Amino acid sequence: ISFILITILIRSVITSAMKPKSLLSIYLKIFTNYLQLMVLTSAYDFRWPGGVTTMFSIQRQIGTVSDQFPRFACLLSDDNPKIVFSLMILTGVLPVIVIILSGFVWLGWFLWGRKGCWDRFVASVTVVLFVVHPVIVRRGFTFFSCQDIDHAHPYLRSDYSVECWVSEHKFWTFSFVLPVLLVWGLGIPT
Repeated sequence: ISFILITILIRSVITSAMKPKSLLSIYLKIFTNYLQLMVLTSAYDFRWPGGVTTMFSIQRQIGTVSDQFPRFACLLSDDNPKIVFSLMILTGVLPVIVIILSGFVWLGWFLWGRKGCWDRFVASVTVVLFVVHPVIVRRGFTFFSCQDIDHAHPYLRSDYSVECWVSEHKFWTFSFVLPVLLVWGLGIPT
């Protein structure tokens, strides 16, 4: 489903770029941005009022389509007890994979004798990065979400086998997660 939605978004952006004032494309971008913001906001563990929690749960169903895009956990072996680190590596290189795959698609289009490939490449990369941006940010912030279980040691909420703020967690957080959040989390929107 997510592949179809991304294809529709890319097609909408490419076709609307040729029209002088396409309101549909603008509304689609605003709505997608709104859903992504709502999903990111709902991920924070605040004591939201009941109505807000209900609104978030409804909007999360629509806004998390981008979560279906990079389903990496099924690609990894079950032998790895701390799969959260492998998932973060894959999430960190996801934008590079997206750029390379888009490049191959539009290179093939160009070799087939079509014109306007560069503009289509830029539009495709922009749309797909815009869709995967919340996944990257959410996965990155999971490394800062710890829960105190035994009143002595906090553990990562996304993987209770990882103890927070010990040497392994600090290493991954400061050497990989923070750079991913800075480069892709701040870099994609700008």
